[in-house]
Amino acid sequence: MDLFDTFFGELLMTFLIAMVPVLELRGAIPAGIAAGLPPAAAAAAAILGNLVPIPFLLLLVLIAGIITTTVTCGVIRVFW
Repeated sequence: MDLFDTFFGELLMTFLIAMVPVLELRGAIPAGIAAGLPPAAAAAAAILGNLVPIPFLLLLVLIAGIITTTVTCGVIRVFW
């Protein structure tokens, strides 16, 4: 029995496809429905998968902001 043949595997596949920035919901929901999920389950898994990367992206923006406000170029301190 393959993982993606189970209901959990189909949810996981939809969840992971939704995390890909290029595909997001436009690709994850049709892929989940094509895999055999009910439309509501495919939409729920895709939306949750689409929301997972957001905290990590916000943390990355925060770190980039801290780094760019403390960068010095030679003797001149650069404030962005």
